[in-house]
Amino acid sequence: MSDRAARTVVLLIDELEVWGGTETHLLRLLQEIDRDRLRCVVAVVGRAALVPEFRARGVPVQVLEIHRALAPEGLWGLAKIAVLLCSERADLLVTYHTAADLLGPIAARLVGVPVVSCRRDDGFTKKPLHVRLQRLLNHWVRGMIVVSHFVAEVVERTEGFPRERAQVIWNGEDLARFAPGPSPARAELELPSTALVATCVGSLTPVKDHATQLEALAALPPDLPLCLLLVGDGPERASLEERAARLGLGPRRLRFLGHRRDVPALLRASDLYVQTSLTEGFSNAVVQAMATSLPVVTTAVGGNRELVPPECGVLVPARDVAALTRALSELAGDPDRRRRLGAAARQRVERWCALAVMTAAYEDAFARAIEARFPGPSTGG
Repeated sequence: MSDRAARTVVLLIDELEVWGGTETHLLRLLQEIDRDRLRCVVAVVGRAALVPEFRARGVPVQVLEIHRALAPEGLWGLAKIAVLLCSERADLLVTYHTAADLLGPIAARLVGVPVVSCRRDDGFTKKPLHVRLQRLLNHWVRGMIVVSHFVAEVVERTEGFPRERAQVIWNGEDLARFAPGPSPARAELELPSTALVATCVGSLTPVKDHATQLEALAALPPDLPLCLLLVGDGPERASLEERAARLGLGPRRLRFLGHRRDVPALLRASDLYVQTSLTEGFSNAVVQAMATSLPVVTTAVGGNRELVPPECGVLVPARDVAALTRALSELAGDPDRRRRLGAAARQRVERWCALAVMTAAYEDAFARAIEARFPGPSTGG
């Protein structure tokens, strides 16, 4: 490194519009990162409703207002990014999501700044044109930070990016915030003391496949006192509520709670966690559930297969109603097994998913990328 005490990292992201996994990750990381070592500036390509919340927490943000990357406007956008990198005296550009991944390497190349791309899913939103362009632009990318070995393998297969130039860093959580303990949520929701509570946290979108959960609930024995709490909102809510009504799932079996700010309390009030995503890069929600000592029932997709070994939970095939029904029924009838799985889950995330572990890994990765020594050691077991 040069004599400058802190090196400057510009983090370019497509949007800061609604709270999702990436937005939450970014804010959490930048609040924890060593500012004497790394000076971080967020640059937003497009929509930016969350910017005031980032700034209120001490994170500097620049809004570029580039609304179409693959259009003539994108050329002006390249100039904006290049000017920002020069004005901030950037030592590194880090890109998040499609537009940033496409525009960032070109702009950084123009001004001689190295680039690292952060990949947090399997690219299910990318169009074929985006992937073809990315294969070309990846020659200007110094390395990738990926949230799971699964994502690294997908990027190598689809974009030809060498696996050995990708560093795996698992998501980190505030484990104290999600520690197990008493909760007032059961009483507030008027749940019977005999109820076995399962919880799922996530946006109500097709990729989360909540429909399979509803079908499994309907297939459970009528006398099994399991109640599922669906925490989150989204475009699928109306159709899911209609499906639940058709299946005869009343409040004894299913509650739509919408968006909630008391997720830790809801998890502490639960007996198990269920998630049926069709794809997952690496699930923050599953980490939170494991931190709360909950046994996890989730689909054997993406990063779930790395995060949830048999001693911590049960993996089922995606869209397999029978397998999910069986897993829920077996766990419901075996409290000792639930306790064993939950205790092992907490131990696993304490080792690999603590916020301090993630932050230290990112600090090291950014420093290594600046010094052209990327990648460093991966995290996760």
